[in-house]
Amino acid sequence: MAGKRVGKWVSPPIKTLLHILLFFCSLLLASSTRAAEQAKPAPDDTITIADLRSDTSAIFHYGTWEGKVAVTKSGLVVLGAKGAQGAGGFGHDLGSSLDFTAVTEIELALAVVPGNKVPAVTIALNDADGTQVSARIAIDQLAPGQPVWVRARKAAFILHSGEKGKDGIMDWSKVARWHLQGDNKTKKPCSVAFIALRARGDYAGYTAQREISTNNGTLTFRHVHNWGSTNVETLFFDFAHHDKFFSPANDFAYVELRDSSGKLLFRSPSPALTKLWISPDSKFVVGLSDVMFYNPYQLVVWRSDGSLVHREHISARVAKMSLEEKEEFAKRFPRAEKFLAERYFLINGNTYLDYSLRGVPNEIGRPAWDFLRPLRAWNPYSDDFSESVTNWVYWFDPEHTELSIAQQGSDLALFLRSPTGMTMTVPLGRR
Repeated sequence: MAGKRVGKWVSPPIKTLLHILLFFCSLLLASSTRAAEQAKPAPDDTITIADLRSDTSAIFHYGTWEGKVAVTKSGLVVLGAKGAQGAGGFGHDLGSSLDFTAVTEIELALAVVPGNKVPAVTIALNDADGTQVSARIAIDQLAPGQPVWVRARKAAFILHSGEKGKDGIMDWSKVARWHLQGDNKTKKPCSVAFIALRARGDYAGYTAQREISTNNGTLTFRHVHNWGSTNVETLFFDFAHHDKFFSPANDFAYVELRDSSGKLLFRSPSPALTKLWISPDSKFVVGLSDVMFYNPYQLVVWRSDGSLVHREHISARVAKMSLEEKEEFAKRFPRAEKFLAERYFLINGNTYLDYSLRGVPNEIGRPAWDFLRPLRAWNPYSDDFSESVTNWVYWFDPEHTELSIAQQGSDLALFLRSPTGMTMTVPLGRR
């Protein structure tokens, strides 16, 4: 049977899609394992609720998903091509209740299948007396065919008006049933592969203070970040003024440099950083970060006198644009062009647009976002970067400490290793 054309995507037959998802699932497992290693949560911080690649015989289905969910080695695939729509779901009664008292995040591994028209999925949880709470997670901006972890904060779950149980109060210490659902308001095809569901504690310290430091024998470079501040989110969504992360408006993070006597050489507000480096000649200090969550910059370079040399947002994927494509984008989407104007950069004569940032789709509009999606390319620094949906970007080798800064022509450049050990060259001062 021929595939059905949907927009720019040609949806292949269902069997073909399932084979594709088997491949993508292996990528998800590698990236999620790596994410866990990077975040280094305590073993008891993660609770596996359901692994949908294993035994699913006890799972019940309802609504338009009844009889339209395929069991595969990659998980449960909701078949929109067979009639599954937003109003549907499946779930499972747990053999024994789970204690989510210390949980702060509920995470779902899924992959959007080409042809999906449902903009969001829902996670619903019931306690032992039947009280149900739920949270919606938007999936309309996810790249089809790419498995990812998405998440909802426990605080975002709201009481279901029709399932208040005996007391109308969710008992998080006795979670007895889970549901994965579509979007009840959307009577359009739902094509999503659900892979796993888990709960986590204080995810990556997003509610805690973190401190790191490094010393080269002469200088000590230190970074402190307090995720408890309410200003983090406020400053992040002020897209036109991300420079405020280096201003007194930033009350949640800073770096400081001290000499061997303890004298303060400089202190500066900063974005969230996860690795620090001091050049051997003590002329430069560098902050790297794999944090994307409310974080506009993953690379910052200062001179030892505190002057800012370079700041850059790093994404695994960017848009690679020809001159004609750039002109067409500006003509068709002038508001989006203006919003993204400072995010263009040149590498080896090619034009790139760093547009993949939390909140940007809402700012530029879906048509502009859809124009850029087919132009997605690997970051020109290296093709082995990876990301979680909104939390992490793995773009450097955290174990490799031999960074260097050197003159390259008329400009400075930073040399470091990619996640798989390839040498990267980052021009400094151009962005």
